[in-house]
Amino acid sequence: MNFLSLSAGTNSTALLILLCEGKLPQYTPFQPIFCETGCEKDETYAYFKGVLTPYLLAHGMTLQVLHGEHVIERWRAYHMVGMRISRSCTEHSKIRPMHRYLRSIPGDHLQMIGIDAGERHRAEGIWSRSKGHKIAFPLVDLEVNREGCKQIIRDAGLCQPGKSGCWCCPFMPVFEVLKLAREQPEKMEIVRDLESNASIKYLKPVAQWYPHQVQWWIDRAQREGDPPPGMFQDDDKPCECFDG
Repeated sequence: MNFLSLSAGTNSTALLILLCEGKLPQYTPFQPIFCETGCEKDETYAYFKGVLTPYLLAHGMTLQVLHGEHVIERWRAYHMVGMRISRSCTEHSKIRPMHRYLRSIPGDHLQMIGIDAGERHRAEGIWSRSKGHKIAFPLVDLEVNREGCKQIIRDAGLCQPGKSGCWCCPFMPVFEVLKLAREQPEKMEIVRDLESNASIKYLKPVAQWYPHQVQWWIDRAQREGDPPPGMFQDDDKPCECFDG
């Protein structure tokens, strides 16, 4: 059986379209899977609901949602914050749920991951993480880069997705953290609570959004105000997390 890791980002959406349109017959039939972290960006949930779910239904398919450990709840339980020296959230919320699910189904399986040809090095790093099933990177094999993915989505008549990933990710670029502070202060308060709950062991070495804590970002967002229109419209590098 073939499975597609679907994140509602640009790459995996383009790969989904190629599969649904029958352009990759060697990988069909297939089942799309989404590993739910509990704190995906609002845009991601909206894209699943408003775009991908209707698209899948139109092609006679449904989305399989897997639930691993909730990222925020895990950090709170272990008295820690997100850290730039570890991707344990990826391991516990994406990779392990995917591997558990594949192991629960009899037979041989192949997992498709939407890494594009422009980031071939990421695909090479994932090969070694496969546990009992095969992994394929069709976009890499087809030499489809990021712009190629966007064109596939346009040709299918779908709107472009936002950048997938958790809203609390410590690897978020500066402009995303400032945007969060300006537009969703209630989420910044969740991170502030995590900081106040964190032990010295986890908080001091690497604070959330290294090297500053929440109040620093809130103050900076207030000082700088809104960025110029379109300033970051092309900054859509794919999330480094994966469920391979």
